Amino acid sequence: MRSPRSRFAHLLLIAALCAATGVHWVAVQSVAWATMLVTYSAEEQFGTAVAKTFDGEHPCDLCKLVTEKSVGSDSSLLVLKALDYHFPPSNSGVALYPPAGFSLLSSVAPAVLSERAPPLSPPPRFV
Repeated sequence: MRSPRSRFAHLLLIAALCAATGVHWVAVQSVAWATMLVTYSAEEQFGTAVAKTFDGEHPCDLCKLVTEKSVGSDSSLLVLKALDYHFPPSNSGVALYPPAGFSLLSSVAPAVLSERAPPLSPPPRFV
């Protein structure tokens, strides 16, 4: 069982690593995207709201703050300005087929049942 001091030290180390790698800006950007998505979907259709949220041409104040802070500092944080989603058309006819020679096995194969060895008599004793 860990002591409270050890648990606090681990949490402090995790927080320091997150701050050093810029994870807090990723969290702020995620909140900004979620807020934008909710705001835009109240005004327009959902597909348009998603496109408007992630196109990079309609940044909110939080997006501008994240871009300013992460680009202005010497962090190695990758700034996502726009996400490009490429979905195949719904009538593209994509189908998945199992490989040739594919067959399902029963839960217990009969060959396994026939090769069972009888238990050792007397049972082995460990020293």
